[in-house]
Amino acid sequence: MTRKCPKVVFSTYHPEHAQKVMQRLGIKYLYAVPQSMGDCWQFYCCENIPDEIPAGDKGYFNLVHDYKDPSIGIGYGLSKDMADEIQAWIENN
Repeated sequence: MTRKCPKVVFSTYHPEHAQKVMQRLGIKYLYAVPQSMGDCWQFYCCENIPDEIPAGDKGYFNLVHDYKDPSIGIGYGLSKDMADEIQAWIENN
């Protein structure tokens, strides 16, 4: 079984690039936004998240299931159009 999540935060301290890890795990996402101040990548509208994240990757993931207002990210990596698209995804999932 797989899960969906509106936002996944992935630490840049992982030895492998965040987008490569997402690809390796088969996780699909709409947007990938680097956040240099937080040393992380933020992935939006994630699907196909495995129920069990491998032990070597698990500590680098934070699934944000209660993410409800993408408009707060406008100007911090998200445009208004991106935030609107994410909001529509949240409402439909």
